Amino acid sequence: MIPKILDVVWGRQDGYVCLSTKEPGNKKSWSDNIYKWPQDRAKIGKFIKRHAEDYDVYWAPMVFSKPQRSAGYSTPCPYLWADLDPVNPHNCFIKPSIAWESSPGRYQAIWLLSDDIDPVDHDELNKRMTYAVQADKSGWDLTQVLRIPGTLNHKYVERPPVKLMWMRKNFYDPQDLANQLPPIEMDKLIDIDELDIELNDLRELVWPYRKILGDKLWELLFTPHSEIQEGERSTRIWELESRLIEANIPIAQVVKIAKASPWNKYRGRADENKRILAEVLKAEQKIRRGPIISPGDGRIPWVSYSKLLGQTMSGPGWLIEGIWGNNSHGMIAGEPKTYKSIISTEIAVSVASGDPMWGIYKVVRSGPVLIIQEENAPWVVRDRLMKVSHGKGLLRGKVYAVKPSSTNLYVQFPPELPIKVLNNWGFDLTQSDHREIIEAEIDRVRPVLIILDPLYLMLGDIDDNSAQGLRSTLKWLLQLKVTYNTSIMILHHWNKSGASGRGGQRMLGSTTFHAWVESALYTSIRDPEKNEVTIEREFRSFMKPENLVMTVKMSDPGDEDLMYDVSVVRNAEVSTKRTREDLLQYMLSNGRCYVTELVEFMGMTDIGTKKVLQEFAHQGYVSKIVGTKGRGNGHKYELTPRGIDYIKKKGEEDNG
Repeated sequence: MIPKILDVVWGRQDGYVCLSTKEPGNKKSWSDNIYKWPQDRAKIGKFIKRHAEDYDVYWAPMVFSKPQRSAGYSTPCPYLWADLDPVNPHNCFIKPSIAWESSPGRYQAIWLLSDDIDPVDHDELNKRMTYAVQADKSGWDLTQVLRIPGTLNHKYVERPPVKLMWMRKNFYDPQDLANQLPPIEMDKLIDIDELDIELNDLRELVWPYRKILGDKLWELLFTPHSEIQEGERSTRIWELESRLIEANIPIAQVVKIAKASPWNKYRGRADENKRILAEVLKAEQKIRRGPIISPGDGRIPWVSYSKLLGQTMSGPGWLIEGIWGNNSHGMIAGEPKTYKSIISTEIAVSVASGDPMWGIYKVVRSGPVLIIQEENAPWVVRDRLMKVSHGKGLLRGKVYAVKPSSTNLYVQFPPELPIKVLNNWGFDLTQSDHREIIEAEIDRVRPVLIILDPLYLMLGDIDDNSAQGLRSTLKWLLQLKVTYNTSIMILHHWNKSGASGRGGQRMLGSTTFHAWVESALYTSIRDPEKNEVTIEREFRSFMKPENLVMTVKMSDPGDEDLMYDVSVVRNAEVSTKRTREDLLQYMLSNGRCYVTELVEFMGMTDIGTKKVLQEFAHQGYVSKIVGTKGRGNGHKYELTPRGIDYIKKKGEEDNG
């Protein structure tokens, strides 16, 4: 049976189509297989079925006029495509009609068009789409091949399936796209065919720039091959390219130096030049030009009311249901000794393992987690991870025999969780070289969650109350979130004043940070003797839920029993609030009161407190003081004579 995507895309066209195969681990085994469409439809289905188990199978979206995968034989077609690579299709500002995951964290996509466009226009428009959505810049050409949903990706040992994400018949007008997509600054691009990239002597290439290259960069350039570990190549070549660009070395020379360097991870590949060039252009774009999506030729991408309402967009979702939004940024903040790091460790282990948080809250999106922590000794971090993992039953391995009488024993090790920790490295959010190193690891690992603990030790010399100083750092974190489709969780502290009843307004640097967060957990001490903590939850995309009360039982650091037990009470808002009569009694004792005082006394939200006051006012128990300054919570209320009589009689009844 032929994959449905081929029927939808090739559809009514007539010509020759290409399926390509490659034997895993054999770069020289590439083979193009040409079929007549739609006459050979059945043969295509059989070919894919026969080869999918043992080969990587690709298809060229383009239909050709002759039996050869050649740009010169391209025909008019009604769609665009892109090898999105790490760009999640949900984040494309023009959402694809068809999207699929080619491997975990890597994507490809098709945009269906309402009309055919000829190869010349297609070449231009496809390139502009590729650059606009920040996809792989080598994946727009007319002969590009893509993976087929339903086949296997043999590049990885696990052979993950190529998964179709969605297929919708959303058609885009080519002229609308031409007006909306920003033009490419052609004069700043490098034509790889005109670029003389050869494996020159590295010392000869860098010698003209020896006076502007620092010792660290020089040492990186001439690292002996014997000292290079395979897993470091991606991080180091990106660092090398970025530093050369920052040194204002011409892009063409950066490409040559990167190719000749010992960190060249593409050496020997057929597309080596293309890959290095694409990576250098990406680094150059990040460092010099800023976001690639920008208005061009005075055309700003306005969207009409009807088109906006007609666009297919994904709504908010959860990373952990009821705890943290998916692809969301925010903070865990609160008073000292309120288990903020324990909570973040529980979240990390839950996301990495897929087990519910505290056995209650479902993990909707599971995957790798990166933890960067600067506050605690590594043994403390290890102790917490062990206890949380033990509490979830994740440290249980076993030795067993298949049959009771068998002498063959099998060892089942505990699961390896995809968690990586950077301990006390001195990470500074304000340092560009630190950012580059961390981002390179994020690009390699593709985490679904990044935890930074704590913020105040990662801000360098920036004052956390300075909005201007923080803006660049917070924008970079947002860029990470969008670019890598991840969630960002920062641990932070409250100020000491406690003037506000809202957790978000008590954070250090509160005005800036509270406005920035999408998801947040605010922790405060409820009963120190019982190790009880109140957790206030806040979400930008969801209704504010009730508070939680968490009770923690945990063995001392280093204890071998690894005791870790957490009980969570939901609907805790009711149990922590005072009664309605308590509010009247407080007003009887204190006279005229601001709403802010009553909010703090009741332990409720300001909206909840105002609602109670309005009900009491309707019953004639309280009245608003006319003429008090301020708005909302700045008003004062006082008891009426009727309210005084009511609360006195209520007290007599309770005592009688």
